[in-house]
Amino acid sequence: MRLLIRIQDWTHRGCIAMALLGALSLGAAAAVTFADVILRFFGGSVRGVVDLVQLFVMTGVFLSMPYTFFMDGHVRVTILLDRMAPALRSAILVLGGVLVLAFMVALALRTHDGLLQVMGRRDSTLNLAIPMLWFWGPMLAGFALSIPAIVMLILRHMLRLPAPVERDDA
Repeated sequence: MRLLIRIQDWTHRGCIAMALLGALSLGAAAAVTFADVILRFFGGSVRGVVDLVQLFVMTGVFLSMPYTFFMDGHVRVTILLDRMAPALRSAILVLGGVLVLAFMVALALRTHDGLLQVMGRRDSTLNLAIPMLWFWGPMLAGFALSIPAIVMLILRHMLRLPAPVERDDA
């Protein structure tokens, strides 16, 4: 059990690091948008603003996914779950987790195939010629790294382990 708690702690730290990178990426999207708006008052603009904002938003969203899964932050109907017996609630949460895990594995595999195609064709954006690898890479990372986060969530529901506690030193 201690090993499982230790693995959960490592997974938690990894998910936090990914989410922080995602937050920085979303902040970069906001900064680029802000700079573009300000520069328009002076007759200028940020070259390739659409490419940059799309890249930063996609990166931010997908890198934050593992943390959301790990912290059990997805949407569900709690009004029904709260009224269920603990064993039934755990069973439903485990079943839901297994379904989401299967879906995430399928998405990771399809995204991997798409990434290989994009790399083979050397696709890039129109404005700044950013290689599409930079768009598909974070998406694949988000899907693939969500898998261990979901597995830990399923184990927490199955074994009724305590959720990790957010600490200031994490």
